Amino acid sequence: MFVVDRQQQNCNADINPTNYLAYMESLATKIKSIRVTLGLSQSEVARRVGVKPQAIQSVESGRIKSPKFIVELANVLGVSAESLLGIPPRPQEIPIQQIRVEGTSQAGAFIDISLIEDDEHERKTIPVPINQKYAHAHQYALLVAGDSMNKRFNAESYVHCAEWGSLGKELKVGMILHVERIKAASMVETTIKIYAERDGKMWLDPDSTNTKHLPIEINGGLDTEILIKGAVIGSYVEYEI
Repeated sequence: MFVVDRQQQNCNADINPTNYLAYMESLATKIKSIRVTLGLSQSEVARRVGVKPQAIQSVESGRIKSPKFIVELANVLGVSAESLLGIPPRPQEIPIQQIRVEGTSQAGAFIDISLIEDDEHERKTIPVPINQKYAHAHQYALLVAGDSMNKRFNAESYVHCAEWGSLGKELKVGMILHVERIKAASMVETTIKIYAERDGKMWLDPDSTNTKHLPIEINGGLDTEILIKGAVIGSYVEYEI
């Protein structure tokens, strides 16, 4: 493997002899192909790199094993030294944030509001990637229980939500929503559903292998208040190892 040292602007070779010929052929072929595509002569490339034309000739023929001017050559050709050397690009670091788990989603489980604990200091947090599209919105997680959305989210996984009021979005078919249904002003169900429109009506659809879970019509029942609390923007699963 070749490792590019950008400060020293050279490279160190650690190539398996069985792969050496294939490597050099690949390096030489890449450089010549890019040079020809750019319409540059060997002399012009050498002038821009600051070496003699014979040096470029030797690289393209494979006689120079490890060109010390690989970084300058790559710059002239408009590519990275790593790409010339066949080094895979380093994966970008993904910024992570911690969000609080603010409840459990379980269709059909109505709970007395007075019994719901709200001690934010006791809440679990989970790590999720930072998505700049939703950086302005309050974000939180729900633990998934039950099977009303098991085609998308397994039980004991988490859904990553953005608060609806701070999200600034309009309802669109296909959105996955965090919804609360309130009965008798004191019993609340927290659930995840897919927003749909059919027959001039608005619906909250399950996505489940369990046929007992049925679509819920928004504004379909006078005894139940439906509140859209957030939109699902991701999910998180923990694995035991």
